[in-house]
Amino acid sequence: MNIVITGHTGGLGRAIYFHFKNQGHNIEGLSRSNGFGLPEKYDEALAIASKCDVFINNAFAGNTQSRFIQDLASTNVKVITIGSVAADFAKYIPSNEYGVQKLAVEKCWFAYKPVYNNRCLLVKPGYLEHTANPKFQPIAFSDILDGIDFWFDHPRMTQIEFDNIQLI
Repeated sequence: MNIVITGHTGGLGRAIYFHFKNQGHNIEGLSRSNGFGLPEKYDEALAIASKCDVFINNAFAGNTQSRFIQDLASTNVKVITIGSVAADFAKYIPSNEYGVQKLAVEKCWFAYKPVYNNRCLLVKPGYLEHTANPKFQPIAFSDILDGIDFWFDHPRMTQIEFDNIQLI
């Protein structure tokens, strides 16, 4: 498979990148580190993404995640969008820019989901394993990767949510 991912140099993006690379897929990462900073290089990134089999919409950069959802809807590309449970909190704490943007991404994803017809997946993790917050039980990257692998075999499933926002 030819896969393109934004935001591939750290955290979950890095884990996804190496997961698919180690499985033998042809994967290209687009990040600031290799000249694809978003939103500045959006058009160039979109041109590359529109030619792949799977696009992993990971990088948080303003409204670019929503734009990718909209602009790839008319292609045959499968799109995996990395959202966040922070979107759920943005409804109540609108001053959190990250949560507000992830809520906008989620709303866009739901609006375009019928157009994609089983070619899209929304992954909504909570606190991840690299998050240094002792109040929460982190989600292992491997659990998210297992969920994505499962989706390739069961594409009618269109959303995976990892809710670990509970005090431990």
